[in-house]
Amino acid sequence: MARKLWINLTDSFAQHKTMEEPPRHFMVSLGFGHVLPMDDLFIHREGGLPLESFSLNAPNGGVSQLRLPSPEAYSLQSADCGIDIETGDLAAHKLSIGKDAIPGTYQVAAESSEFFVSQYVDEKGMMVWDPKPMNEFPKEQEILASFRTKIYAKAFPCVGEWTQPKALGHELEILPVTDLSNVHPGDAVSFDVSYMGKPFTCTQDSMEYIVAASNTYGGEAGGSTEGFFLSAYAINGKARFVFPTAGQWIITAFSNQWIREQGEWSDYAQKCQRVFHSASVTLNVKAL
Repeated sequence: MARKLWINLTDSFAQHKTMEEPPRHFMVSLGFGHVLPMDDLFIHREGGLPLESFSLNAPNGGVSQLRLPSPEAYSLQSADCGIDIETGDLAAHKLSIGKDAIPGTYQVAAESSEFFVSQYVDEKGMMVWDPKPMNEFPKEQEILASFRTKIYAKAFPCVGEWTQPKALGHELEILPVTDLSNVHPGDAVSFDVSYMGKPFTCTQDSMEYIVAASNTYGGEAGGSTEGFFLSAYAINGKARFVFPTAGQWIITAFSNQWIREQGEWSDYAQKCQRVFHSASVTLNVKAL
């Protein structure tokens, strides 16, 4: 599976008098790669993932920008033991809940910049991925594959009672239709999935589905070689999971569209062969 972008969100109980009180703050950070909760740095010696925005979206529609990972935070040193030590930034934030906080469901949302990646065989006969569109290569260079990519991620902190979050207008977007603040093993959780504002749905030409993975359930997110995970078809833009274990889960949708001479992505025909999107939602399933 492709590398993913996700948001780590945890409720803090550090200041609680009892575990029955609501959280006083949330801790938020970004995740990138495959394995929850952290797999790689956003900025590293191989380039990393370019991010366009990271924001807190309030139930009333207000938007507050969060700090993006800083390139200045990156450093590399080689230890005497043969281990390279890389320092980076996962854009950690503490979201403290004040007495005047607007009640309802918030959306912490991250969005990558649009970027291109192309594959070809170099002069040594090696397969190479290069982060640029097809039209930036010499005309004689044969391109095996080329993608325009956009990646999104969300998490949903709740202050007080859960309210239904609204779409933010992402090209590929997942919205929960079930209260994510109190999910337990065995609970059914439903999602709406949209692509370019329309229901993302399984057709005879394509098999659109979304997947759920957790490091508490083996599979890719836990680093298991079997690579198993839950999957659900998106039917008329709707999909549902029943979570078997407590812990952190990531729900991901992928779209991989061929570019046609006519259609909504035809302007990209000289730059790439396909348009790739991914979107994720993370949630924490509570123990029974």
